[in-house]
Amino acid sequence: MAQAAGQLSPPLGRRPTNLAGVLAKVTLAGPAICALRSLRRSAPDLTWDAHALLSAAAKVGACFRTLFNVPESIALLRAEDGSDSHWLLALDHGLQGNLAALFDEQVHVLTEAMGVADAPSPQRVERVATELRDSLSIRTSQVQLDQLHPRADGRAIDITPFKLRPVGEAHARLGAVSPRVLGSRDRKTCSRTSARGCRQKT
Repeated sequence: MAQAAGQLSPPLGRRPTNLAGVLAKVTLAGPAICALRSLRRSAPDLTWDAHALLSAAAKVGACFRTLFNVPESIALLRAEDGSDSHWLLALDHGLQGNLAALFDEQVHVLTEAMGVADAPSPQRVERVATELRDSLSIRTSQVQLDQLHPRADGRAIDITPFKLRPVGEAHARLGAVSPRVLGSRDRKTCSRTSARGCRQKT
């Protein structure tokens, strides 16, 4: 986009009626902007356009974007109000939950807990931002149970993943398993002598 004599080329077009309100929400509740302000408070000697500061804030903002785009977050935001665009709902959620205050508190606590208060400012904001990013990347673990079926000859073991897919309230209460979910395509055969002997059985 070129700019000459105070004019933009191509022109931006008509100004949206809600432009001021949206910009205010981005300023107050945008994850990257909130992270930028909080990190800057922990390193006041850095200028607002310092590369270390902008890079650290951008990393945190990118993690929030990923977090807001997972199915659980989308469902949560849509349940609150499904009339607006998803990114506007995310801004409203951050505004109502006072995301800026959350960042202020967490950056302050992490700076003390990680012992980086006396570190050079660029390293301080980088390490705090990395810790924030890692905390936002935590995912629930996937636990799988296997059923072991020793063969009659004692030379191999069939391993079948145990899957619980209740059909109705009674099945859920009794922990019953539908026989349809235990198909032959899920069955593995393992030699007792070596774990590398596992092969998928079709």
